[in-house]
Amino acid sequence: ADAALSDFLSAMCTHARNPIPEATMCKVISSITYLVTQQGACVRKARALHYCAAYSQERPALAPLVELLCSIGGPEAINDADAGGCTPLMLAANNVGYNSPDLTMLRMFLACGADKSITHEDDGLTALGYYRSRVRSHVAFLKGLPENFGGGPPKPLPTLNFEVEGLLMPSDGPTAA
Repeated sequence: ADAALSDFLSAMCTHARNPIPEATMCKVISSITYLVTQQGACVRKARALHYCAAYSQERPALAPLVELLCSIGGPEAINDADAGGCTPLMLAANNVGYNSPDLTMLRMFLACGADKSITHEDDGLTALGYYRSRVRSHVAFLKGLPENFGGGPPKPLPTLNFEVEGLLMPSDGPTAA
């Protein structure tokens, strides 16, 4: 049942469009409820919230699904690390867009109780650290391109978004990492 829930969510998150039609979302919610209540699927074992987090920027319409999965999975599910050591909030933070990010999913994970202070066991980064690292990596990549790459005037380099920073800042401040 866990594999069926994983497969279902993987397909849903990969192929969902924004906005997701209400009738489709109702079918999705019914299918998930069935897999959990009738088939015994586990939100944590299926890494259900991690699938949604991985597509959080491209598919903000998945927010109601995150809310459902959090209510089913309980408070442990929202802060559960995957095999790579990342929580759903870390994955969502790593997917925040550069220019005009949609913060719907980031806000939903936080509303569900995601802990901003959890650090990755390998690199010590919080969700804020993952966000900052992604922006810095993108800036470094763009600076490495030839000056006339892509034609036209050069585009401004991405900067850290203060709203994202505020949402992800742990209550005791950023970690050393």
